[in-house]
Amino acid sequence: MRRVSRARRELAPWSGLILGGLGWAISHQAGSDSVTSNCIGTHPWLLLVIGLAGLAMSAIGGLISLAVMRRGGDETMARRFIAVVSVMAALLLGLAIVVQTSAGLIIPRCFA
Repeated sequence: MRRVSRARRELAPWSGLILGGLGWAISHQAGSDSVTSNCIGTHPWLLLVIGLAGLAMSAIGGLISLAVMRRGGDETMARRFIAVVSVMAALLLGLAIVVQTSAGLIIPRCFA
């Protein structure tokens, strides 16, 4: 149990970058596969759910990093800097997820 809590503490500043990147990768791969490869069975609601799941992962990671950034005196400057960069990355990756999901909903299926 002690190892898990230490790992959580060590990875907390990086969580926006890790979860944001993972959410974007899953949203991108699942969304592009469903739009271009699986033309018959793709429903727009499925694409929307996949995009929202990726956005939620990015938001959760960003909020965890934001908590580390706001802690103040408990954290070193390096951990706070990593948290700031991670929050900005989570925001940028969240924007990418929104844009890609909306493009998948706007562009006709199997257009490529």
